[in-house]
Amino acid sequence: MKANFNRVVQTIKKRRGLFSILAAATVAVVIAYVFWGEKANASDYLTGKAERGTVEITVSATGTVQAVTTVLVGSQASGTVAWLGADFNTQVKRGQVIARLDSTTFEAQIENARASVANAEAAVQAATTEITNQNANIQAAKANQDVARVQSDDAAALANRYKDLSNVIPGREIESAQAQASVAASRVAQASAQVAQAEAAR
Repeated sequence: MKANFNRVVQTIKKRRGLFSILAAATVAVVIAYVFWGEKANASDYLTGKAERGTVEITVSATGTVQAVTTVLVGSQASGTVAWLGADFNTQVKRGQVIARLDSTTFEAQIENARASVANAEAAVQAATTEITNQNANIQAAKANQDVARVQSDDAAALANRYKDLSNVIPGREIESAQAQASVAASRVAQASAQVAQAEAAR
């Protein structure tokens, strides 16, 4: 009888320990579910100040971009392209330099033009000097003509005076005066020819 009682007591103790283990495990499972389950279901939020701003939207698409307007770009001058600052599908702005031509040929043309201008200016200077010289020659020829006329007039007047005094003055002096008058007249003619030549050369 006592043995049966002890056996029942031991069975009750064993069941009581098993119930304690099951209860502890159940409590642990409930606590774990409450702790990790709520944390897993919780959402993360970012907070910030409400203010005006730019809404950024990203639009993604696939396909080929077609230009609305096509512009043919060219230059007024022809030549070899030495530098290219834009390529196909490059974004450019108004006034942006997109190409440069080789300026070697143009610089040579400019130098030739400058040389031609310098030669023309030298020719103008020479022509101006020539005109100045020709005007001086004309003035000198006219001055010689005036002197020759004065001398011719004086020689002619002296010859006429000697002719009027032929009774007093020897014939040789009269002839000499007439010869000098003739020479003076020829000098006038020569001076007049020089004036005409100088004016024709101008």
